[in-house]
Amino acid sequence: MTPSANCGQALHVKEAELALGHAQRAVRHLQGRLTQDAARLINYENEAHLYPRHISAKRTSTTRERLSMWRERLQEAEALFAARQVVAHAAQLTCGTASGSPAAPAYTAVSSRQLRDGTWEAGGPVLLSAERAEDLLKAWERTRGAQVEPGAHGAFTFTAPDRAIDLHPIAGPTPTEGDVLRSALAAYGLFSHQGGEGGASFVIVPLNGSTEHDVWTSARLLIASGEDAERPLAEHDEPWSVHLYDEGGEYVDEVYVADLSEGIAQESAECAAFIASWLRAYASLDVSS
Repeated sequence: MTPSANCGQALHVKEAELALGHAQRAVRHLQGRLTQDAARLINYENEAHLYPRHISAKRTSTTRERLSMWRERLQEAEALFAARQVVAHAAQLTCGTASGSPAAPAYTAVSSRQLRDGTWEAGGPVLLSAERAEDLLKAWERTRGAQVEPGAHGAFTFTAPDRAIDLHPIAGPTPTEGDVLRSALAAYGLFSHQGGEGGASFVIVPLNGSTEHDVWTSARLLIASGEDAERPLAEHDEPWSVHLYDEGGEYVDEVYVADLSEGIAQESAECAAFIASWLRAYASLDVSS
């Protein structure tokens, strides 16, 4: 077997996993800076009565400003990390992990044995967790004379002179471009819904409320790539654009167009940051006027 052709296209597993690791380290770094300055502020406040008033006031004010900056940067980093998690997961489901480890949550294993007449007889499928699948993979990798061949979509085949094991992932739907954006939005605590109408698909963020009902009865933001939000990640070829609609579903205006060149994870994180900022600034906007 040979790995899927998609591995050489938009979803490069190794790149996706490296980018995910970098995003995770950025989150941890910012969490550390936030924790340090939060502790520093407590000390400054506890010691305020010991220092001249102007010095104490400046130290606490400066530290509060830094804390605000770290919180904003941390939320941006968490949104990017969430988006990169979806991208890496999609890549792993398509091509397997860069390390060669099982990526799906569950697998089926089918064992075949060669009979004396040269034909092969297959047994029934055995359900394995990802942990058991990885243990099986390692066992065959340590077996002298056995071959381990990665296949398409995260599958594996283990072969020995008279045996063969086919390991196939049981995976849910491969994440879509909309899933990347919705993960980034969730990092900001924003409710979103993925829907479609008239052949188009889009992500919807209500201006008021946090239920699926609010999506269709509140003023709302519709976000799509062209007229799609449900394509595989590799097919994301138009930037996210954000459009404002009123309570009755009437179009109001285009409020944002993303930069496609950054890649879907970065693009989705920046789009989510804009939407969060836009909602804070225009929470009381009367879209009917």
